[in-house]
Amino acid sequence: MCKSPLLTDLSVRVIRNQVWCGRQVSQRPVIAFDFETPATTYRRNVKNAAKRLGVSVPNVPDELDVYLEHDDPKAPATRKLFAALEGVIQSSIALIERALSGKPNALVLIDPLELMFRVDTLKKSPVLRLYEELRRLLAKYPHAAIIMTFNLRKKDKRAWQSSLLLDPRGWLEDVCGTLDILNRSDVRLGVDAAAHDEDVRVISGIRRGEEMQPMLIRSVDATGGSHEHRSRGERRVGGIRVVSAGQVESGGCPDVETVRVLEETTTYISLRGCC
Repeated sequence: MCKSPLLTDLSVRVIRNQVWCGRQVSQRPVIAFDFETPATTYRRNVKNAAKRLGVSVPNVPDELDVYLEHDDPKAPATRKLFAALEGVIQSSIALIERALSGKPNALVLIDPLELMFRVDTLKKSPVLRLYEELRRLLAKYPHAAIIMTFNLRKKDKRAWQSSLLLDPRGWLEDVCGTLDILNRSDVRLGVDAAAHDEDVRVISGIRRGEEMQPMLIRSVDATGGSHEHRSRGERRVGGIRVVSAGQVESGGCPDVETVRVLEETTTYISLRGCC
């Protein structure tokens, strides 16, 4: 669990105006650049998410304009993506700008950042140039929002690791490898396994100037979860299971919010704007 499937689930919910993890979304089209998910898996995940929510599958490309690296190279969107990747940062920015010209309020998903822009994320100068380009783009399309994922550096098992649930700022600094990307994001989110339960993932982070409450998610089956989950006083919010959490680790915790997501590597998500 869970960044790419999590983003796919979010995409369908944003397009169909469905509550996500108990939060209301702003309905809008989605432009997605995915460099990790096989095309067949991506399309299956979109269909499964729509079926689970009881909504129609998003129309491509009118509602979901998706560019998959692991698709047929002759597919129009993939061909455009490959052409952009052959150039410099501005070539990738230009591809996003062309997509936004037809969907000026779209939510743009880039998974992950370093494969879209081919920059050395450990060096300050290329990161600053990238953010200058992104700010210029968002100044032109002020109603758009951008979510970028960034793969974690490997954890040093010999060193103390902060808890994402209890200390999100410390956790983000521990695992990101560079603060240049983090410090320039309006919202910084992490996704990590919960210390008390390996099947639970913690979503927490920092939002500039605002308080952010952590969430916990657990995979559930198509019928809505196990008997154990159903016996714990759950309620449903827009197809998501919400369970009273009680005490977690050494402190209290808000509701546990569970969505059906697939297993994948941990990541943190860097967000610009509000989706």
